[in-house]
Amino acid sequence: MTWMPGCCSARGSAALRLAIGSQAQLCLGAYCIGTINSGARPTDIFNTLDKRNRLPSTVICGQSLSTYRMVGGSEARPNGYPWMAMLLYLNTTTLEILPFCAGSLINNRYVLTSAHCVDGIPRDLSLKSVRLGEHDITYDPAYNPDCRDQDNQCALPNLEIKLEKIIVHGLFSNISNRNIEYDIALLRLKMPVRYRTGILPICIPKHGFFAKSKLEIVGWGKTNEGQFSQVLMHGFIRERSIAVCALRFPYLDLNKSLQICAGGYDGVDTCQGDSGGPLMVTMDNSSVYLAGITTYGSKNCGQIGIPGIYTRTSAFLPWIKAVLRP
Repeated sequence: MTWMPGCCSARGSAALRLAIGSQAQLCLGAYCIGTINSGARPTDIFNTLDKRNRLPSTVICGQSLSTYRMVGGSEARPNGYPWMAMLLYLNTTTLEILPFCAGSLINNRYVLTSAHCVDGIPRDLSLKSVRLGEHDITYDPAYNPDCRDQDNQCALPNLEIKLEKIIVHGLFSNISNRNIEYDIALLRLKMPVRYRTGILPICIPKHGFFAKSKLEIVGWGKTNEGQFSQVLMHGFIRERSIAVCALRFPYLDLNKSLQICAGGYDGVDTCQGDSGGPLMVTMDNSSVYLAGITTYGSKNCGQIGIPGIYTRTSAFLPWIKAVLRP
């Protein structure tokens, strides 16, 4: 099966669809995957593509089924960030299930997050599962559909999956220490995920990105009001010199080859609850890449002049590939 660009008329969105003409074609965005039996379900074929490579092709990864995004510290559109994962923890004292961190789906079996989200967490918390396809955490399919009234965009019911294994980078030291250079971990899901609207992987960059690229953050962390957000929020930030972060956080050992310093310009920032979540960059106005993983920031989130620190994903691509299993 070969990739043939340009056989589908609609471009831009990565909606999976069948273009029916004289032949039945399976199309993903502007790409034709091949001719298929007209009775086959496209989602069945789409979900087999991930098995060929442990990290999916850019034809699959980083494709948002919602091409429109709101600007600056606002509510995200449902399905706009289909790789977003909410990490769920059991409070062993109260027996409550609580969100505490985030992560990014990178293939149909693994979520990438921060090591400090699984090593060094409060003693009464135990990471149990991840939730994919989430938007509004107050969503109840019977009483409160997960939709935005202004444009009638709705998310499908979320998917909660238990964990099979947690892999923390071997050189990570607890976040309370000076060294946060290896703040990265992989979560292996108990079963493979079937891709669908609202659940798709993000791309992992092989190399760094242009310094002037627009970066995007997203999460359910604390907002300006100091409360955790009930809906997924997003905003845009810019990269800064690692020297700026070194000046603001002199007690940390920082390494520009392993970390990204970003934000602190206009009050848009990641905050408590956003740890492990994605720092994103869109390349060639197409695929979205996981430029970084939310690692560290000021307790007073969103202050102008105080940036955040993100683990540089491209620096850990060899480690990621070595850890991934079918």
